Amino acid sequence: MEREHILIEDIIASAQGSINNLPINGEFLITNVIKKIAINRKPYFNIKLKDKTGNLNAKRFTSGESEFEYLNNIYMLGNIVELEGIYQYEWDSVKITAEKLIKSFTEELPHEKNHLLALIKKQNEKFDELIKITEFSVTIHIKSYINDLIKPFFENPSNRKIKKLKKSIEQHIEFWPEDNREEFFNEYSRSLNRYEDMQPLKWKKWGSNLLKIIAVLRF
Repeated sequence: MEREHILIEDIIASAQGSINNLPINGEFLITNVIKKIAINRKPYFNIKLKDKTGNLNAKRFTSGESEFEYLNNIYMLGNIVELEGIYQYEWDSVKITAEKLIKSFTEELPHEKNHLLALIKKQNEKFDELIKITEFSVTIHIKSYINDLIKPFFENPSNRKIKKLKKSIEQHIEFWPEDNREEFFNEYSRSLNRYEDMQPLKWKKWGSNLLKIIAVLRF
């Protein structure tokens, strides 16, 4: 982080000129932090930044839980941080690519430490609850998706539909993390077992082909 620091007012002025993907580097006070889950189910930080010239939105995406936990001590309310990133005009936000903690809120505001810690604890509790809700939603989504695939197949099975079903599953779970893929395969197997009892004649002819899809997609 050796480039000359840029002020928020300069970033905003550049944005008004429709300059996109502007590299930025500066020192900022964190005035708000919200922890969220991205569409790929990896946690990220939604951050409000401030300097002497204005306020700015920013996001810091992570590679997963380990990096998120490491950054948790940097992206805290009241901390002063040095950041590098790219200002994205279309999102009116900075995508942070590197960070360095300059001063912790515990050094700057010792008399407010307990109050701020209580706020952070409350945010973490909300984040944990969000993770539980997201995991439940994923499970419901998997069950609904599999049922919508298998039920029409057994109504009028064919080799063409086997290929179509395999391709649909491949595309659907292509970028899923390993644990969610495994959850999908387990639910798929359970659903097929139910159809073995419900449609014994069709299962006898097509069941093994449907099960082979799991074996192929696992590797």
